[in-house]
Amino acid sequence: MNFRPSKIDEQSIEGTYLTRNDVCYYFFEYSVGQGYDHSCYNRLILNFKKNPIKKVNPTEWRHKTNATRKVGELTASLFKNNPKKDRSDQIYVPVPPSYIKSDYRYDRRLIEALQYASKFANIQLQICECISQIQSTIPLDKRLTPDDRFDNYKLHSDLVPNHTKKAIVFDDVFTHGSHFKAMKRKINSEFPNIEVLGLFIAKSVS
Repeated sequence: MNFRPSKIDEQSIEGTYLTRNDVCYYFFEYSVGQGYDHSCYNRLILNFKKNPIKKVNPTEWRHKTNATRKVGELTASLFKNNPKKDRSDQIYVPVPPSYIKSDYRYDRRLIEALQYASKFANIQLQICECISQIQSTIPLDKRLTPDDRFDNYKLHSDLVPNHTKKAIVFDDVFTHGSHFKAMKRKINSEFPNIEVLGLFIAKSVS
């Protein structure tokens, strides 16, 4: 699995929270509401996003585990294409899942995918969980604005290395960009000189 990510351009930001100053990339398109059989990309995203409570079902959990590995492999292709690039000043910040860590439904899929990417690319990615949620956002998730998310995010500034110049916000599906905008604002509120980019596995389309 080897893709070159596409940039979300000015024509694509209409109807989203992004502005011309935001830089975000994605690998492929995810067709909302079309189900598993619509495409291999839909199948990958839907399996990747399976609720952790599915762990009690071995078949369901196997699909999620395989999807997590594939997302890691896909992400690793970025680094394999540029094996000599120095990334010591970059951090990879996974978007916090909808449920906080103390909830049994907390999902580590983005962290695990980055860990797989680090392993498959044979490089040491700096995975930085420097942003967490104060409270779970389900069931209000889809109605939250960047301002709502910003207020619900907590920045753990002590986890951000002093030499950081670039932060890559990592998420599975780009829809309107509320997570990205809130995280970019939160990071830059204390680290205004850090460049914040977005990397998404997929961009949703209707």
